[in-house]
Amino acid sequence: MKRKIMDYRAFCENAPSDFPIFFQHWYLDAVCDTGQWHAAIVHKKEEIAGVLPYFLKKRFFGQYVSMPLLGRFMGPYLLPACRNTRTEVQLLKGLLAQIPDGLLAYTQDFHYTAANWLPFYWQGYRQTTRYSYRLDLSSLDAVWKGMTAEEWQQAVPGFNWRSLNLTPEVIQSATGAGISTVGLATNKD
Repeated sequence: MKRKIMDYRAFCENAPSDFPIFFQHWYLDAVCDTGQWHAAIVHKKEEIAGVLPYFLKKRFFGQYVSMPLLGRFMGPYLLPACRNTRTEVQLLKGLLAQIPDGLLAYTQDFHYTAANWLPFYWQGYRQTTRYSYRLDLSSLDAVWKGMTAEEWQQAVPGFNWRSLNLTPEVIQSATGAGISTVGLATNKD
């Protein structure tokens, strides 16, 4: 197991640009304080092609996989070159084979790069679909013009966004800063 963690740490150091920060070994070290994180690793032609970090906790008479308190994503990550149906299925099966048997539960929020969960389904796992939106903040005017009050209302039910009359100009004049001061994140993970 220690060898896998060492290999995972080395993979993180040279991971592609779309590798989530939530999968970084130093992030997992920080947020998995009430249990232990582990990683499944699959290879293709002697190189790591995919990883699956997971947070293993113990409870009463068994173990279970869950999300760490401050973790946003976990689950499988495949290199961009391996994200095609033919390759994905085999790699995901290989990752799943390394998950401990006899778990009481398995709960993970997959990163948006994980588009194929069929091997999990074939193993008896269930899934719930939730959506996340990524906003391109290179043009803040386009973001504001592209969102209606109803869309803001759906984001935070019960809040009357129209009453705020928030425009980029209002935010700029009130705070001296851009739109990011109201909580929108950048396009980088």
